[in-house]
Amino acid sequence: MDALNANGISLIQTTHPHDNGVVVETLFLHESGEQLSGGKLFFPAVKHDAQGYMSALTYCRRGSLMSACGIAPEDDDGNASVLKEVFNKEFCGDYETLKFKLQNADSLDELQKIWSAMNTDERMMMAKEKEAAKGKLK
Repeated sequence: MDALNANGISLIQTTHPHDNGVVVETLFLHESGEQLSGGKLFFPAVKHDAQGYMSALTYCRRGSLMSACGIAPEDDDGNASVLKEVFNKEFCGDYETLKFKLQNADSLDELQKIWSAMNTDERMMMAKEKEAAKGKLK
């Protein structure tokens, strides 16, 4: 935050409604009046109670800011892998099947077809697997 403030930049994080979790948008404001949105990030609520939504909001706010600033995440509390597994199961269909398809693509064209058939949430979770598969095909 200090680096942003030192360059005349402040930020606002707004939330948007979603039935299965939270959506956060990070908006940067420059002292000149310019604005830049980091886009909207969805994060699922593992439990549909106050604690589940607040946990999702905390992760989503942190993830949105890190994404907008280009900062790589660290699993500093051990929960990220658990949340990723829940996200995969509830929002991305069969994670292992998608991973298998990507890993076993015979060509870059086939890899692109598999990728094109995925929805946005699946693509978000499978980005690393796609890049690994792409690297093997080159």
